[in-house]
Amino acid sequence: MKSYQILLLIVTLAVISCQNPTETVEILNDAGKLVEKFELRKSDGLKDGTYEKYDELGKIIEKATYKAGNLEGKRTIFYENEAPAEEEFYEKGLLKGNVISYYSDGTKKAITPFIIKGDRSVLQGTLQTFYENGQLKSEDTAKNNGVDGPFVEYHPNGKIKAKGTFKPDADGEPREDGLLEVYDETGTLDRKMNCVMGRCTTIEE
Repeated sequence: MKSYQILLLIVTLAVISCQNPTETVEILNDAGKLVEKFELRKSDGLKDGTYEKYDELGKIIEKATYKAGNLEGKRTIFYENEAPAEEEFYEKGLLKGNVISYYSDGTKKAITPFIIKGDRSVLQGTLQTFYENGQLKSEDTAKNNGVDGPFVEYHPNGKIKAKGTFKPDADGEPREDGLLEVYDETGTLDRKMNCVMGRCTTIEE
């Protein structure tokens, strides 16, 4: 009777294993500590499911999801204290939407927007950076993987610091071009400048 029950259990486990299209892979370092854990499809060996990566102390440093070998959905990178350092979002292996960066205390540090054009991810939209106190630091315009267009900078107290327009130079580096307005810490206009690809001169009034 016991032999029959054991045989039945073995057959049941074998059937369940065959029905599961993925298998869990765990990678250990030389000290026997888990450093990677992920799911692989049995049919083709592609990652499909949750992916986790750990440091030598066993703390998680990355968590993501794969689908048919490509990143899909949310990917999170962690600080040593296991607080999120960066969150990315993927569609069929391509960045799409806002990449959100954080300070180690959880305060938002930057928002970097991406869209998908054809078969690639492109930096495009409004770039934002923040001070450690959470106050907005800057807003830039991104087009076709470069900073190109209106920008605004702010003082740590939230008052406007400067506004103008960036234009990429021959190397793709953003340069002030056109009217640049500079403000003091009270938000009062201090001076206006005329800029030509990063070379600015004060406009006398």
